Amino acid sequence: MKNIFIHLVLILSPLMLFSQVDLVINGVDFKIMSTTDVKLDNTGMSNKNNATINNEGNIYLDLDWTQTGTLTSYTGNGWMWYEGSADQTLSGP
Repeated sequence: MKNIFIHLVLILSPLMLFSQVDLVINGVDFKIMSTTDVKLDNTGMSNKNNATINNEGNIYLDLDWTQTGTLTSYTGNGWMWYEGSADQTLSGP
């Protein structure tokens, strides 16, 4: 399975980021600005370690969100859209 390890601060306006492999957040600060959309096309998102996720934009998720870090901080006024054609889950420890 392919993974993308990302340490991003998305500051471009407007911006659409596409991924077709699992997006893996591994203990980093991940910030999505209000003018930014993150589209995970036919894939899911995984937080493998404790992280700070600040979502002011939109996350479009086709598959599952898996949380294995126990101390992750989620902040922001953004949206997460589940767009898959099958049931999707948000799971954690």
